[in-house]
Parts: sequence; C-alpha cells; structure tokens
Amino acid sequence: MFMKNKNGLIVLIASLAIQLVMGTIFMWSLFNIPFVEKFGWEKGAVVFTFSIMIFFFTFSAIFGGRLQDKYGPRKIATLGSILFGAGVILSSTATTVWQLYIYYGVVAGIGAGFVYVCPVATCVKWFPNKRGLVTGLAVSAFGVSALVFKPIAIHFINVASVPGAFLYLGAIYTLLSVVSAQFLFLPEKNNSSSEKKNNIQEDSNNVELKDMLKEVKFYVLAMMYLFGGTACLTVIGLARDIGVDLANITPEAATNAVAVISLFNAGGRLLWGAVSDKLGIEKSVGVIYLIMTLSMAYTAFGDLQGNKYFIVLAFMAISYGGMLTIFPTIIADYYGTKNFGVNYGIIFAVYGLGAVIGPMTATAIGLNLTFVISTILCFIAVIGATYIFMKSM
Repeated sequence: MFMKNKNGLIVLIASLAIQLVMGTIFMWSLFNIPFVEKFGWEKGAVVFTFSIMIFFFTFSAIFGGRLQDKYGPRKIATLGSILFGAGVILSSTATTVWQLYIYYGVVAGIGAGFVYVCPVATCVKWFPNKRGLVTGLAVSAFGVSALVFKPIAIHFINVASVPGAFLYLGAIYTLLSVVSAQFLFLPEKNNSSSEKKNNIQEDSNNVELKDMLKEVKFYVLAMMYLFGGTACLTVIGLARDIGVDLANITPEAATNAVAVISLFNAGGRLLWGAVSDKLGIEKSVGVIYLIMTLSMAYTAFGDLQGNKYFIVLAFMAISYGGMLTIFPTIIADYYGTKNFGVNYGIIFAVYGLGAVIGPMTATAIGLNLTFVISTILCFIAVIGATYIFMKSM
C-alpha cells in the first residue's frame, strides 16, 4: 500500500517526525522538581503549567484546524512549529512562574494545537481506504515521544540545568518540526486512473461544521471523547501517585508507570488503527471503551498489589491510544476530509477538557471515589458506542 503511494509515504514520515516533537508535552513531569529546586517555586504552581498547556493545546486545535483547511497543512504546521519552538526556547529565560505559564503554557500550547491536526488531516487524504491504520501510524509517534526524548531531556538537565535544557530542546524541536512541515502537501485533485488506483480521491460526504453541530450523533461522540479523556488523563497525570497510594509500591518503582503508559499508548494507537480497518470503526470503538471501563473498574475495586498495577495500566493505555486513533477516523468517515481540520478540532477541544476536569476532581474527592466515577463515565461511553453502532446499521 505505502510503496505504491510514494508521495503519501513521504507525508506519513514527515507526520511521524512532527508528532514525535509535539508529543514531548506529555513528559512535563520531568521538569517539575528541577524547576522547584532551581527557583524555589511551589510544586503545585509548576505542575499547573501542564494544565495551561493542555488547555491552550486542545482549544487552539479548533482554530488551527480551520486555518489548515483554508491555507493548507504546510503553512499552518510551519507556523505552529515556530510558535511551539519559540515557546520552549523562551521558557529557558523564565524567572517567574507566570512567565513559564505564558511562554510554555500559552505560546507553546497554541503552537502545538496549530500543528497537531495538520499531519492527521493530511494523511487521511492520502490513504482514504486505510484511514484507521494511517491515523494510528501518524499519532503513534505522539504517544512514544516521551520515551524517545526522556533520556535527552534528562541529559540536558544534568549538564545545563533546566533553563539550558529548554534552550537546547527548543532548538531541536524547532529544527525537526519546521523541516518536517515542509513535506506536508495534499494530493492533487484529479480523476486520473493512477490516482484512483492509489485510492486518492475526494470524499462525497463532506459536512460543514454548522451541519455537523446539528446532529445528535456528534454530541454522543463528543460525550464519549470527554468521558474517556477525563478518565484516562486522570490516570496519566497521577500515575505515580496512584502507584504509591493505591498499589502501595515504592515511589521509585512507581516512576516506571510513565514508561508503561508511553509504550502501550503508542502500541494501542498502532493496534487499533489496523484493527478498525478490518473490524470497522463502530465495533472497534465499543471494544475500546469496554476495555477502558474494565480497567477503571479494576482500579477502583480490584487488587493492585505488585505488578497487577502495571498490567492494568497497560490495558488502560492500550484503550486510551485506541481512542485517540479511532476518533479522527470516525470524524473523517462520518463528516469527510474537506473540513476535517475544524470538525476534528472541535471534538478534540472537548476531549481536552478532561485534562482539567479529571485531575481537579481527583484532588478534590480522592483517588478511590474518582475511579468509581471514572468507571461509570466509561460505561456510559460504552452505551454511547452501542448507540453509534445501532445508527450505522
């Protein structure tokens, strides 16, 4: 499939490189303690930088999506890459936590949001008959990014302190993402036999945003994405604390949760991308949310002692990665690729609310009750998936 579509393969490789850079936002926990030790800031204030980043990341995806629909992915991905790199580099000059909020949370967050939709929106147009697999490949680098850049970031922190680390990382991020963005180009629109042979054609069911917002199905999908995001982002944000408080493992051992989540998150994206092309997106999303529900239920009511915690984390991460792969495919299949940027940007912003709702809820009511609620939310999402499946028949 890929070798017959060499231009599409180039776009896919560029997309992987870009997502590898943008996925570094999920290794923020590496910088919390270094910032506290360097400047004496409150740890909670430093941690809040991540919430600001996720907020601006997800909501700017709406505008980035609309802009890439209008001006093309290359220009918007380049703009976003420059903003992201500049935000990271400027963070190296921060001497107050408010400067960190602005540089990393706002500037870099907006840049990441502008970039994120572009690779996926471009890839699904090159491989419309393999949207699940291609989307899984395109976003898998986002999930595995923390594993790739973690040792690099730690090395820079050790040799140049945390400001120096941000300076060097920002330069690497900018160079890699800006260069890769130049290879995000769209397939030409024509009706040649070779183009049809390579499955590059325009969708016939392109739906405008205003029409998508009139459909009950869209709100069911948005509810499912929000509930899944709330449950899983709570685990990702508090994985170490869950290991210590609920699984009773040592803080040192609990840090392995980050690696487990990154590895199985990336694996889940690849797995469900391929499976959805064979099984169908409606059946796949139902199975994904069922696995997610069982993972949350076991965390709430089961025995997490020893390696059981990491096994549960693995299943949760597989379902989370699958969710992030399947939703772009659903939006492209149901509403077409012409307006994919803004259409997916809207539902991605809804998912991003989970990054704020989940951790805040866990802090307010405690982990045990949080996972009971998460189980209920994921089960409601299973019901939503059943509704989507019934509507597709």
